[in-house]
Formats: sequence, structure tokens, C-alpha cells
Amino acid sequence: METAIAVLVMVLLIGLLGALVRRMRATRGVRILEDIPVGGPPEQVEPPLVAALSSIKGVQHVAVDRGQHTLVIRRIPLWVIIPLWVTFPVGLLFLLVKESVLLHVTLFDGPAGAVVRLAGTTEVRLLEQIRAAVASVHPDHTGAVRPP
Repeated sequence: METAIAVLVMVLLIGLLGALVRRMRATRGVRILEDIPVGGPPEQVEPPLVAALSSIKGVQHVAVDRGQHTLVIRRIPLWVIIPLWVTFPVGLLFLLVKESVLLHVTLFDGPAGAVVRLAGTTEVRLLEQIRAAVASVHPDHTGAVRPP
């Protein structure tokens, strides 16, 4: 009976480790400093940009100031794996530890109209969603901004 429990615990630990490794690959962080030209006046671009950034799943949008926004990602840090394994089952409490990853989004007036600057850290899986949200906000031929 004790052997069966020990085997069950080992299988659960190996399964947990496999799930954490898959999650780590999916949430790999990247540093970014990128300017995306949008065009049009920044004051017309900002409302649809805010709507597009707020609609991204998995991030929290925080308006810092006019033209300055922050996207916050809350996640479990990678270092949690070691103490979780060493102190299992009490170590499961380490899964409650969270870190905040910040991506700053700045809107400013460039030579050809509004430019969106992405600066900070984000996850690979969210970067394309963020770029698509920014790209969805662009002016039409009259200079008015189309909503996303």
C-alpha cells in the first residue's frame, strides 16, 4: 500500500513538472523596444487604441497619463519550480507567488502622424496580440481613425 502511494506521488510530481515546463515555454518572456507608425493625430488615435489594448485577454490595461499606458501581466515566476519540488507538498503554496510583467505603451506625434512605442517585457504568446491590437487602429484616407 505504501509503495502504491509513493508511486502515485511520484507520478503526480512528474506530471506537475511536465505541466510547468510546458507553461514555461508558452510564457517565455521577451524584451521589446519597438515603434509602430499608426498615422493620424494622436488625440484621435488614443481612444480606439485604449479600446484595442483593453480587449486583449490575459493582460490588465492601466492608463498612466494621456498618451501613456501600461499592460500588466500577472504570472508565476520560474524560480518557483525549485522550492515547489524540494518542499512538496507544502511547497504547493509557492504557486501562490505572482510577479508582474510590465509593457509600456506610449503614443506620440511623429513626422508622419501618431507613433506607438512598445517598451518593456511581455510574453511571446501575447506579443502578436498586442501588435495586432495596435495595427487595428489606423486612420482612413480622410485622417479619421477607424475603430477596431
